[in-house]
Amino acid sequence: MLILLLTSFFLLLGMDAFFVPAPLWRQLLQYCINILPAVFLMGTLFISLRTTRTASIILVLLSIIGMLYFKTYLHIIAFLIVTGMPLIASMILACAPEDNDGTSLQTGNGTQLASHA
Repeated sequence: MLILLLTSFFLLLGMDAFFVPAPLWRQLLQYCINILPAVFLMGTLFISLRTTRTASIILVLLSIIGMLYFKTYLHIIAFLIVTGMPLIASMILACAPEDNDGTSLQTGNGTQLASHA
C-alpha cells in the first residue's frame, strides 16, 4: 500500500511538466522523465508479488540511489519522501512472512494473491 501511495505521489508530481510553456513533445518527454521513479516503484511492486525479499533489497537500493542522485540528505522533506518511504516499505516487506512455495501475499480469508504457476 505504501508503495502505491508513493507511486501515485510521483505520478501526480510528474504532471508539473505540462505547466511549462514548451511544445507538446517536450512536455511529454519531460513527463516521461519525471515518472521514471514511479515506473521503478511499480516494477518493484510487481516483483514483490513473487518474492518479498528481492523486492525489499530492490527498494533499499532504489532508496540509496535516489538519496545520492537527488541529494535528498540536504533537505529533510525530500529525504522523508524520496528516501524514507521506500526504506520503510522495504522494512515492511523484509518482515513479511513467506510461505514455503515462495508466495507471500494473501488476502484476509487465506486465499493467495500471487503464486508460482
